Amino acid sequence: YRDSIRSMNGVGIFRDALQKFYGIDNVKIAIVGYGDGMKAFYKKGSPVRERIESHLKYEIEFIGCGNTMTATQRSPDELIPGVKHVTAGIAEIVERQLQGWIYVRP
Repeated sequence: YRDSIRSMNGVGIFRDALQKFYGIDNVKIAIVGYGDGMKAFYKKGSPVRERIESHLKYEIEFIGCGNTMTATQRSPDELIPGVKHVTAGIAEIVERQLQGWIYVRP
C-alpha cells in the first residue's frame, strides 16, 4: 500500500506541474490500474480512496482493468464511484498512446 500512497502523491505533483506549464485546459490525465494496482481502486480497503475522490474532482480519469477484476472475482460495482473500467488495462494504455497520449510513470 505504500506504493499506492506514493503514486497518489505523484499524481498531484504531476497534475500541478503539467497544468501550470501547459495550461489547465490543455492537460488530460488518466490513471490506468491493473494487477495489484487495482487494489487502490476498490471502495473497500483502498488506502488512497480519499485522494482518488479528490483527483476525480479535477477531472483526472481513473480506469480499472476488467481482466484483473475477472481474475480476482471482483466486479465494477466494487470500484470507487467515478472510477471507470475497461476490458483490458494494458490495451487501454496502448490505445491511448496510439491516440497521442504520453505515458508517464511516477
